[in-house]
Amino acid sequence: MGVFSELCLVEDSEEFLEAFGASGGTCVDDLPSEERVFLKRWTTLQMGALLVALRGGGEVLDASCEFELASSQDADCWAFTVPDDLVPRLAALDEAARVALAERLAELTAAELGWTAATHVEVLGGLCALASEAEEDGLDVVFFTSL
Repeated sequence: MGVFSELCLVEDSEEFLEAFGASGGTCVDDLPSEERVFLKRWTTLQMGALLVALRGGGEVLDASCEFELASSQDADCWAFTVPDDLVPRLAALDEAARVALAERLAELTAAELGWTAATHVEVLGGLCALASEAEEDGLDVVFFTSL
């Protein structure tokens, strides 16, 4: 069994999360694939590591708790809010900064993921593109994960 996660663009995260709860978690399936970035094996812990690396310090566990559960614990797919500074920080990264961030992420997530910096660079490319689109179009981002 694996963990499958994604970041998704939505027009209004509060409205979307309300609809998500009302639909039993099925409305995420209706989002176009170009408005999503899939993250195999990422949980809120890896998202916390991303925040720590972007911020230049902090505790991974504390940062992971900033992704607040916005769906029922009993749901098959869990929805989380995204901290306010994640999207603008990702959108602002140039290629050199993404490489440096990927190296730091490889260190922070070595025990859980075992990914190389090169793998993180690839993932960060998608995340940064999604974040840039969110910033340019005034969209919100929501994090989902499921087993």
